[in-house]
Amino acid sequence: MKKKYLSFLFFSLLFTSPTLLAETKSSSISTDKVSIETYIFSESFSNLVPIKQIINDKWQQEPTKQATNAFTQNEIGVKLFWRNFSFTIAQRLDYFVFSDTDTAKAYYLLNTDKALTSQNNYKLDLQLLHQQSIGVRIGYKWQFSNFVSGVEIGYWNVQTVRDSFLYGNISGNNQNQLSGSALLTEFYSEQNYLKRPNNNSWETNGWGATVDFYLNWKANEQLIFDLKVNDLYSNFTLKNIGYSQGEINTDATFVNAVGGTGYLPLYRGVESSKNHQFNLPAKVTILGRYQQNNIDYLIRYKRQGNVNFYAIGTEFKLKKNTVRLMLDVKKITPEIQLTNKLFTLQLALDNINISQVMQVNLGAQIHYDF
Repeated sequence: MKKKYLSFLFFSLLFTSPTLLAETKSSSISTDKVSIETYIFSESFSNLVPIKQIINDKWQQEPTKQATNAFTQNEIGVKLFWRNFSFTIAQRLDYFVFSDTDTAKAYYLLNTDKALTSQNNYKLDLQLLHQQSIGVRIGYKWQFSNFVSGVEIGYWNVQTVRDSFLYGNISGNNQNQLSGSALLTEFYSEQNYLKRPNNNSWETNGWGATVDFYLNWKANEQLIFDLKVNDLYSNFTLKNIGYSQGEINTDATFVNAVGGTGYLPLYRGVESSKNHQFNLPAKVTILGRYQQNNIDYLIRYKRQGNVNFYAIGTEFKLKKNTVRLMLDVKKITPEIQLTNKLFTLQLALDNINISQVMQVNLGAQIHYDF
């Protein structure tokens, strides 16, 4: 990842998602009043190396054996409610990394100036997807006797995008010399793998559309289910964006000053502009709630960035506040959420040592009824 893109991951140390905040707030908003909310969030996860090392682009630890994914999703916005309608102005940044253990291990060795000799061959399989945009959402909700459902349609002006694919095989020797080849396909508005400058050669903006959906179903007096799908549909379109496609290989050889043979990576392909479309992975959250003796028992499933998260917990009243305590049962990440009439705060952290954090969600939402 490039530092400029990864720096936005720093929001992971500051704020988190309204996805679960909406579970608490949505049912309390009166359709007869005008309400306004401001929110900011970031959700980040990595099973490659700790997030801080990804932010700094300095991998000091060997990737985990399950190294496949990393993501950060961030948004800041203002939301207005009137009757059954909602209107949101927001800015969002999404960054996804899809990899495999070979690719992560090779990247770690290169970052730490170690020879790629722990295995004979490293298979490269990497996708980077990044977009930053500003836009609006218009929503409507339907209320029935035992359930509430709603939809939000978003329109986005894309300011930054990078969609990169790298496939191939590389190997190394004890002298840190590399050999191999890789196929590169990349669409970009500015930053790109080959560091190609934009001399008015391609466009940098585009547009996108998204659809979000939510459902609250009260099965009986004690059992309630919440379903929320962000980016249920998404389509982003850019015309004449920067485009590179070709092969990077080590066919070119050279002899260094001491007579050793080395390899000079060479790119053969096209550098042009091209129309491009992409979509974002949907984020699905399902929350089950069982109410008994003034305590709610919770179970939650979430899929985000092609990663599954499972959590259990409780929710209870504490004076004028509602407290939610959750635990990710697989990744052992505790979460706390505090809600009252004016605001909601949330924190989820898998390690109190910030330098070793692999998962972090923090956030804030302020709500006001006129």
